Amino acid sequence: MKSSLSFLQKFFKAILPADSFDEMKKESNSWMLQCPNCKHERSIWEMGGIR
Repeated sequence: MKSSLSFLQKFFKAILPADSFDEMKKESNSWMLQCPNCKHERSIWEMGGIR
């Protein structure tokens, strides 16, 4: 699991209230991407993104 925040994640953490950021993180962790070759899945959040 990714331990540091991406630039985009840091930006939103800086401008959003803590509860809004936590909700965004929770939702981003629930959205998954799957590799078409090996079927490994990672969340949008783990990849440094937001949803």
